[in-house]
Amino acid sequence: MPMGLNDTRTRVIVGSSSAIAQAFIDSLKQTTSDQLITVSSRCDADIHCDYTDDSIHEAVTQIPEGPIDLHIFNGQLCLDQQMPEKRISELDYRYFNELMRINCWIPMQFIRLVTPRLMKKTPCDISVLSARVGSVDDNRLGGWYSYRASKAALNQMFKSASIEIIRRNPEAKFLAFHPGTTESPLSAPFQQNVPSNKLFSPEFVGSQLLKVLSSLEAKPEAQFIDWDNKQIRW
Repeated sequence: MPMGLNDTRTRVIVGSSSAIAQAFIDSLKQTTSDQLITVSSRCDADIHCDYTDDSIHEAVTQIPEGPIDLHIFNGQLCLDQQMPEKRISELDYRYFNELMRINCWIPMQFIRLVTPRLMKKTPCDISVLSARVGSVDDNRLGGWYSYRASKAALNQMFKSASIEIIRRNPEAKFLAFHPGTTESPLSAPFQQNVPSNKLFSPEFVGSQLLKVLSSLEAKPEAQFIDWDNKQIRW
C-alpha cells in the first residue's frame, strides 16, 4: 500500500541545508507529524557531518535506533567556477572525481551504513536526488560528461542496493527522483536558458517529492521518477 500522510515516520534528511531539502522539510511539517533528523555540514543541523568517510560513519552512529526513512539531497554540478564539459577535450580528472564523490559516493556511503536497519521487515522509504541526464537511454545531446557519469553511477549503485535490500525487506521502497530545473544555487548558471514554465521553485519540488513518495508502490527494485510522477528509463 502507498504510504499515508497520517503515518508517523522517522525521517533522516541528509544534505538538509539545500533549497530542495528545506522545502521538503517544510512540506513534511505542514502535512505530517513525522520526526525529522537533519544532517548537514552546517551547525544548525541535528547531526553535523562534513561528508568525509569518517564523518559519515560518525553521523550514522548518532541516528536514533529504530526504523527510519532516508532522504539524501547532496549534489554538485559546478566546481570552483568550472562548468559542465561541452566537449570531450574539456575532461578534467579533478572535476570528474569530485562530482563522482559528491553525487554518487556520499549518498551510497549513507545507504551502505544504514543497510542493516533497512533489511528489517518494516516499511521504509529511501530517496536520492538523481537527474534525467543520468539516464543512458535519454542521452541524446551529449556533453556534461562528468555530471552525467556521476548521476548514471548513482543510478546503477542505487538500483543495485535496492535489489539487494528489497529481497530481504519487501516493504522497502527506493526512489531516484528527478526534480527538474529548480531555482537554486546549483542551477543558477543555467536558468536563463530554461523556459519559465520549466523552472520550478524549491517549494514546488519539495511538495512534489512528498507526493511521489506518498503514492509510491512497492516494487522489486528502485524506481526512477520525475517531478511529474512519470517514470524515466534508466
